[in-house]
Amino acid sequence: MTNKCKKCGYEWESKIDNPVSCPRCKRYDWNENQKKDNESHNKLNNTRQTK
Repeated sequence: MTNKCKKCGYEWESKIDNPVSCPRCKRYDWNENQKKDNESHNKLNNTRQTK
């Protein structure tokens, strides 16, 4: 099965369906969309700019 990390873009072949982490960046949330990260990042930037 081919997997692709949504965090670093690395693609690899795996014997199991849902590996625990990305072998390149070691992130456990490798298969979750980055939208969550971008939203929290934008909120943090907006908070910093208003102060």
